Amino acid sequence: MTASASSNAAMKAFTLWQPWASLAVLGLKGSEFRGYPLPAWMRGRRCAIHAAARDWRREAEELLADLETGSRGFGLTLDVPRAIAFLRSALAGEVEIPRAAVIGSVIFADSVHASLMPFMDGASPELRRDVAERGNYGWRIADPQPFTPCVPASGQRGFWNWRRPSITA
Repeated sequence: MTASASSNAAMKAFTLWQPWASLAVLGLKGSEFRGYPLPAWMRGRRCAIHAAARDWRREAEELLADLETGSRGFGLTLDVPRAIAFLRSALAGEVEIPRAAVIGSVIFADSVHASLMPFMDGASPELRRDVAERGNYGWRIADPQPFTPCVPASGQRGFWNWRRPSITA
């Protein structure tokens, strides 16, 4: 999606750490997990995804190790082969991991307590314990749309208002 004068409508935005933000807008992440349900007013609405300014390398290295070993169960909510390929490319410097920018948008389709999600049927005891302790909710991600180019922006906690700037030719 490219920026245009007609694409500057206001929308809610949500900040995620990298590489999670990129995985979401690339369609490699099926749910965003939080300790609270998705607000009802946000259900089914498009939301801009902001990539935090925080350094991403350590998070990406740990996630890649977890995906390659299957040790934490992240593979149950990610497209594992494509996520591994993306993370390897990012860590090798072959693809950009934008920070401090709105990098795309998704629709948060609904919110389900993680204990009721289908992946829990095959979950490890560690993952079951984590879900029980944190009370995680999965905000299901639909219709991811990466932005080209990304839009530099300062993020905030929780949902916040964002307006895409107009770009003229």
